[in-house]
Amino acid sequence: MRKLFGVLVVAGLLVFSGGTAHAAELHQWRSGTNLCMEAGAPGGFLLPLGKPCRYDRTQWWTDHNLGNGYWMLESSQHPGQCVQNTSSLDKYYYTARLMPCDAARTLMHWTRYRVGTAWHWKTREFGGRCLRATVEDQGLLGGVCDTADTRTLWTASLIG
Repeated sequence: MRKLFGVLVVAGLLVFSGGTAHAAELHQWRSGTNLCMEAGAPGGFLLPLGKPCRYDRTQWWTDHNLGNGYWMLESSQHPGQCVQNTSSLDKYYYTARLMPCDAARTLMHWTRYRVGTAWHWKTREFGGRCLRATVEDQGLLGGVCDTADTRTLWTASLIG
């Protein structure tokens, strides 16, 4: 009976985590421009993507490792809402927005890779643009992941 219970618990975890069994971590992400990624309203655009950093749930994110080289960023302020890049027809105008988390939705898949002590958050779709943060950008995704562009470099502070 105990073995059956254990198997059911593990199966439930796999089903509800989108087929992955990776631990999620809660972070605050600070850009090289000293602005933090902040959640807007669900369904709304993250305009601007970066705002002055403060210790607040609107700036805390759960990083979900999908186990396939991709990650999803879930808002702590709005559980169940993840960052996705928009599927705009205008490929030169990309913004990020909060939408219901869906591991099958590739618009929510991000790769992150280290650049020194920082990270780039790069989209899976549309040629791999990077999240960048300045007030003037109004939540736009960078055209390229330039290691010299501090707007696209992010450092994480573990919350908890």
